[in-house]
Amino acid sequence: MLALLAVAVPIRIAAAFNLSGSMASVDAPGWRGMRLAAEEINRGGGVHGRRIELVLVDGKSNPQGLGRQVDRLLAKGGIDAVAGLYDSDFALPVGRAAQRHRVPFVTSGATLPGLTKKIGDYAFMACYQDDQQAAAMADFARKVLGARDVGVSTDNRYDYPRAISSGFQREFRAMGGTTSRWGGYAPEAAYFAQMPAMAGPLVKQARKGGFAGPILSGDGFDTPDLARIAGADARGVYFTTHVAYDHPEPRIRSFVNDYEKRWGHRPLSASAALAYDSLRLVADAEARRGRGSLHAALAATRGFVGVTGTISYSQGSREPHKPITIVQLVDGRPVYESEIMPGK
Repeated sequence: MLALLAVAVPIRIAAAFNLSGSMASVDAPGWRGMRLAAEEINRGGGVHGRRIELVLVDGKSNPQGLGRQVDRLLAKGGIDAVAGLYDSDFALPVGRAAQRHRVPFVTSGATLPGLTKKIGDYAFMACYQDDQQAAAMADFARKVLGARDVGVSTDNRYDYPRAISSGFQREFRAMGGTTSRWGGYAPEAAYFAQMPAMAGPLVKQARKGGFAGPILSGDGFDTPDLARIAGADARGVYFTTHVAYDHPEPRIRSFVNDYEKRWGHRPLSASAALAYDSLRLVADAEARRGRGSLHAALAATRGFVGVTGTISYSQGSREPHKPITIVQLVDGRPVYESEIMPGK
């Protein structure tokens, strides 16, 4: 087997991440998660004797620059798939580059509704969508926390916060709640539809300003920078995410243990498990494709069990139907609260 691995052409995956700038706190754990998956696959003999080779493309938190980098790389040929990224503003230019070159793209955590349709048939999601996570948090806020009035803060410069803001408000109002713009009054709860870099500063500002109610958000709050910046003010904070690392599910425990053994610390964001799942999803499709294309094998995925849930693409859809996890920050660490399976 070692001799076979030495001569077989590797499976080359363009790993798209932002390792510096505003997105680094969520993308860096993803890069580590993907490397862990590649190392495990290669130790097991690769995929039919072919090892995984990751080609890092660091966008430095510049969406269009990252898209151009991926486009240039794919133009050279020899890349089997593109995977990674936690945000839709980055996934769109990268995915469109992959679509132009007819190379499959699996986004780990870009959750924009309809993302695959905006890109094309070579795009696949390993995560749920923003309208689903927003509806789950609205349900939690109304039924579990008993909130009737929520102040909403939205960063309208980006696709992700706009999507979760509109989804949350639509669902919360449908359940009899009211929403209004954050600021100038004291609502029962707050929903911050913001990018990861603003999570800590906004929570700290809200608490220092005297707001004591629950602060809610989406998976953009799943960044270690939230607790690092907000410190003791990061209390009563709930957000939707893709996995709770304190969950007793064996596959989650195994991933956390393996990640900690490899990197010396626990995974700091759900992006780690999502990127791990994304690469294993590509490897699973490669193992199944036979004489067909990797693109066709990915589209035929049914019942792939990952750390963050089960992925199936059915009826022409390239978005999985996965559970939404809700966590609360306790002493700076996300703690499992509940899990909601969105309606189809």
